[in-house]
Amino acid sequence: MRLLLGPGLACQRSQADARLQDCRATITDPLTDAPVSIWLAAIDSATGVVTVSATLTARDFERWRTAIESAYGRRSATVQGSQGMAQWILGTQMLRLTWRAATPRIEASVSLVDGPVLDGWTLGARDTARIAKPRTPG
Repeated sequence: MRLLLGPGLACQRSQADARLQDCRATITDPLTDAPVSIWLAAIDSATGVVTVSATLTARDFERWRTAIESAYGRRSATVQGSQGMAQWILGTQMLRLTWRAATPRIEASVSLVDGPVLDGWTLGARDTARIAKPRTPG
């Protein structure tokens, strides 16, 4: 993990379940020099959730959204008041863009959730791991 995010990545094991790690880092966006927070949850050393978040200008938010839509296709957003969300399902993974408009900046995050990693995490010693099956189109 340190190779991906540099020496600033800090991970802590959960006291409730030693298999779970919470890792965080802050990097600088090379295009804007703005700080970007990265959070990931790892279960048995496999990443189940990755979230990238930042406070962005409207222009930088559109850059994030355009990059995602260029790669995964346009999605209509669900908007309630100043909060919005667009979501993509990619096989057994979900990508979600969320934002909250606060003049003059936008609080934005992009989360990638890996279904099989989360579904394989069991809460008790007696439970057996469940592996998610890919959805069938239709």
